[in-house]
Amino acid sequence: MENVPDTVAFPNVDDAHDEVQAYAKAHAEKPPEDDASVKAELVALGLFASHPQESSPWGTHFGPMMVTRKGEYPPLAAITPEMIGYWKIRAQACAHPRLRARYADVAWDLGPKLSGGKRDPQFARIAIDAYVADCGLAGIELYQVEGLERALYLALKLGDDARVRTVRDTILAFQKKVASPVKSKLVLFHFDALYDQRKKVKLSDTQVAEMVDGLEKQLTQWSDPTAKCFDPWSARDLGQRLVRHYRATNRLDDAKRVVQVYAKAKLYLAGQANGMLAHQWLEELHQDYLDAGMRAEADALVPAIKQAGERMAGEMRPISVELQVSNEEMEQFCQEITEGGPEAAIRRIAAHFAPDTEHLLTEMHDIAAQYPLMSMIAVSIADEFTRAQIGGIEDDEAGRLVMHMHQHLAFESPFLHQAISRLLSRYDLTADQLVELIHRSQLFEIERKPLLIAGVKHYLAGDHPSSAHILIPQIEHLLRRLLRNLGGITVSLDSESKTYREKDLGTVLRDPLMEQFWKQSAKRDIALYLRVVLTDQRGLNVRNLVCHGLCKPDWFTPQITDRLLHILMLLSLLRMEKRDGDEGDATGSSPPTDTP
Repeated sequence: MENVPDTVAFPNVDDAHDEVQAYAKAHAEKPPEDDASVKAELVALGLFASHPQESSPWGTHFGPMMVTRKGEYPPLAAITPEMIGYWKIRAQACAHPRLRARYADVAWDLGPKLSGGKRDPQFARIAIDAYVADCGLAGIELYQVEGLERALYLALKLGDDARVRTVRDTILAFQKKVASPVKSKLVLFHFDALYDQRKKVKLSDTQVAEMVDGLEKQLTQWSDPTAKCFDPWSARDLGQRLVRHYRATNRLDDAKRVVQVYAKAKLYLAGQANGMLAHQWLEELHQDYLDAGMRAEADALVPAIKQAGERMAGEMRPISVELQVSNEEMEQFCQEITEGGPEAAIRRIAAHFAPDTEHLLTEMHDIAAQYPLMSMIAVSIADEFTRAQIGGIEDDEAGRLVMHMHQHLAFESPFLHQAISRLLSRYDLTADQLVELIHRSQLFEIERKPLLIAGVKHYLAGDHPSSAHILIPQIEHLLRRLLRNLGGITVSLDSESKTYREKDLGTVLRDPLMEQFWKQSAKRDIALYLRVVLTDQRGLNVRNLVCHGLCKPDWFTPQITDRLLHILMLLSLLRMEKRDGDEGDATGSSPPTDTP
């Protein structure tokens, strides 16, 4: 293929790869030297070019074309010194700039991975010149843009001022040539490539002004609902680049003006959309207003966001999965978990329904392996406003674990309810008797016993709102008391008022002393479970929802108060040990580890 003239327009190197592959299939019986050449061609033309520039799994620009659970293809080990030598020869012999750029760049990029030595700048220069020359040919414009971005990176890395200027001017000229309102990348790429490095590339004030003027004109078109090229998404992308420029030049009024221009487009679009899309776009715009220092506009948008959130909730449809458990199976479960007397039953319930984080983590990854697409999709949790966002399993394993635990708790809730109900009925326990059993831990204080009795009485009467409002503060107090007993601090000094304030419960539960205590003594991450139930917006978040008054009457169900009772049962199993020099508060425990 070294004789391919530069007038032949391969759309991209993938087409050249396909031609080599077709040749290999048609000539299955090849001499060894020909076979080695074909392999070198297929590797060079098949590697994936990463953006940003050196973010492949190998820490290079070029990397494997695919990565699966079984490994990389091709693996780095498949690349040999002979291949590097072959690519260098091809880079110097090939006439077509598109191919010449690929051979020279892979030789420059991957050579040190094999030899451990320095790169030969000759091949970076060949690649730069070839990427620039390729823009004079017909081809796929987006790929040519990526080539220019790569050429600029290489020229800057070499410190080759002459080539930096050449690439800079080519980028500006190519943008004018290919810019199209239907392809936002072709409109914006020159700004993305040059603006943040304007000093390094010696971008003149005139060039910056021309760039900004062109973007301003395109912003007007993309933001106009009556224009054929109306595109509010691209208008926002463009607008944010202009805002960066105007902030950098201290033209804050112009920055606000730009936000107002594309905001009109987003508001128009939101007015035509369903609740979910409108909610997302309005929240996005709300953040843009705040970032631009437009507090009044941001505040004025809040009612519209709330309305869109209410519409979104009304448009959603519940998805349910039926789980069938026979009466015989449930009866056997309830009998086994509550036998041996009420104390043994409380201990068994506390242990059985304390989630095993390691097991859930393994289960979560097993499900992700079965359904990989679902594990990649980001999740937003919202009511009138977005309350939490959870990324894909690779990017946000901790968030996915919280979500998985939340789902696990929901799945277990009928069993927990039946277990507590059977405990109460089997041993004919009153509120006073149940609290007496729970109160056997030194963590609990005598003077607060009436509050727990009142909360349990409301639970037994089916008054779950009253029960939750009483039990949640008592649980929070117990957890703060536990941290103090462990040697932790539950208050912080406010730097402005110079007064002490209680740390929020989420901070208490994330304290390393608390996390370490539960992991060592319970052999489970009980601190995470407590956060999922009480304070994590990605989970039940019971404490915060109740204490901020965000719960409607139908939110207060037995599933909520069952979990509160379960937490009290867990805490009731703590046995405190005295520390030297202490009157009474101390640390240590014998928390649950057994299951029925």
